[in-house]
Amino acid sequence: MKINLADNFSKTGTVEFNAKLKAYSVTPTEPEMLLAITQLQSGELDPANWDTIVKSFKNMSESVKENLGSGYFVELVNPANTENSLLIIQDGVVFYDFMDEYR
Repeated sequence: MKINLADNFSKTGTVEFNAKLKAYSVTPTEPEMLLAITQLQSGELDPANWDTIVKSFKNMSESVKENLGSGYFVELVNPANTENSLLIIQDGVVFYDFMDEYR
């Protein structure tokens, strides 16, 4: 599954898997996505752009559930501070969305 996710997100960022936490983490590296995240936080970019990313990650989470079973997390890591997450989804359900703080 990690190989498939890494292929799907090869242009977006790097993918890591933490077996203990059952978590797939995507750390953005693509310059346009990095800029978009900064613009979303500052209010310069329409939140609808973020909603597209959330939908993509929800689909990915549902795919992980179908292939591996329930209980796996999919996380989008904050590239400015990799100790924090921008988005956390488990089994297609959003647990944390950083944009909730800006809406």
